[in-house]
Amino acid sequence: MAKMVMNTKIEGMHCGGCMSRIEQALRLAGAQDVDITIERQFAHIVFDDAKIEASALIDAIKSLGYKATNLSTSPHE
Repeated sequence: MAKMVMNTKIEGMHCGGCMSRIEQALRLAGAQDVDITIERQFAHIVFDDAKIEASALIDAIKSLGYKATNLSTSPHE
């Protein structure tokens, strides 16, 4: 298992409901841990790159109508 962490900019979040929808979509897509900050429009996502690609997680966010940009992806320490 190769745990990775992706830091993502998410535009369009306005409330806790937005945050919950995004977190649920990411977990269904395969994210192992999700930490979202509405104020910063930011998500810290831990995932196993042997099971899912970072681009699929970005696509899961975009499928909900939000704009998502992968700022960085690196090994999880």
